[in-house]
Amino acid sequence: MDPEPNEIFQVKKLKLENFRGFEQVELEFHRNLTVLIGDNGTGKTAILDCLAILLTNFSKRILRIKNDFEENINILDIKQDKLKTTDEIYLLIEHKQEKVEMKWSISFNKNYGSDSYLQGLDILQGVPKPWYTNNEENLPILIYYPTSTAALINFIDFKNARDDFRTDILTIYDHALDKKAFNFTYFFEWYRWQENIEKQLGKNPTLDQVRQAIYSLLSDDHNQFTNLAINWLNNPSGEMLIQKNATVLNINQLSSGEKTLLALVADLARRLAIANPHREQPLTGNGIVLIDEIDLHLHPRWQRRVIPQLSKIFPNCQLIVTTHSPLVLSQVKPENVVILENFQVVKNTPHTFGRDNNSILYELMAVKQRPDDMQKQLDKVYELLDEGNKAAAQELLKQLSQDLGENDTAIVRAYHHLAFMDEADETD
Repeated sequence: MDPEPNEIFQVKKLKLENFRGFEQVELEFHRNLTVLIGDNGTGKTAILDCLAILLTNFSKRILRIKNDFEENINILDIKQDKLKTTDEIYLLIEHKQEKVEMKWSISFNKNYGSDSYLQGLDILQGVPKPWYTNNEENLPILIYYPTSTAALINFIDFKNARDDFRTDILTIYDHALDKKAFNFTYFFEWYRWQENIEKQLGKNPTLDQVRQAIYSLLSDDHNQFTNLAINWLNNPSGEMLIQKNATVLNINQLSSGEKTLLALVADLARRLAIANPHREQPLTGNGIVLIDEIDLHLHPRWQRRVIPQLSKIFPNCQLIVTTHSPLVLSQVKPENVVILENFQVVKNTPHTFGRDNNSILYELMAVKQRPDDMQKQLDKVYELLDEGNKAAAQELLKQLSQDLGENDTAIVRAYHHLAFMDEADETD
């Protein structure tokens, strides 16, 4: 479902000059999905960090907070030998069919002395005045999930939940773009409130949609998740339970991967539900979602499903993610892939959609299909066959089949080759 033209909110373009490892780079982002790939240290996370800083200052316009450059950039983010007053970070956003430019000119601030920080000048060029002036509008969500998110939800303490939590629409921007500890308590508090509304009114369509989003992302052909609810029998603060197949579990009993997905979809769904009070289907709301290493802690089966499912559940959110997983890339079309190499964008992107893992690893990530020593031994089998030494080749092949298994494709192929040679000898 496409958003109305006046509700489009998306990142279109980012330019960086002398930021971290980038001397000068320009990236264009797809309307729905951009997947950043590359070796460690090529700048994938730096791009997400930069977008988060820029969008934080944009959200302050929505919140009507003065746009002082509170998100100061550490001097280590700037190439020190290149430091000059013309260094820039430039972001182009499209909102309500208007292109909004955000531009930072970076200069050294001597007031910070040895702490070596930078300040932004000309912070928001052309950003509109706050557009949220009443309760008549829906808002876009802006959210960043760094790699630390997955590690920080290993245990959820329901005792920290409060009854006096904020419920206004602007809470969708609370800690949305910083790197503070992910707090599942926000969802627990909101869900508890929504359950009370459901009990009082007899129904709660918004809560139903959030539940279905969670079940849709977690469930697959092997496991079905249902009946997310808060239980009060054993805990006066309440505890969140979910049914996995026929077993009811406290969400703390879920695997790391299950909790990662639950936290991700629950937080996104909650923020969209709050941000879109005037939409019958709030999960079709608009927003920008940054996710670093989307494959982290996920079973291979989920790695293949996570992006298609997120795009289906949240069809109007622009996803900008990083990954190292060929399983993730096998579900992504080339126009959605940006390859980074030596802090530059690789111009030609090979096709990834529907391809097997080995070809993606080899062609896009320069990862060989086998360890070098094992490949050398497989090559040695064919060298022995070419020399006519079938006995030695067969003995080596027997040893390799014990390590690789008799069903390994290279082992099967070598045995077939050996059989053909035997047939040829018999014919002669």
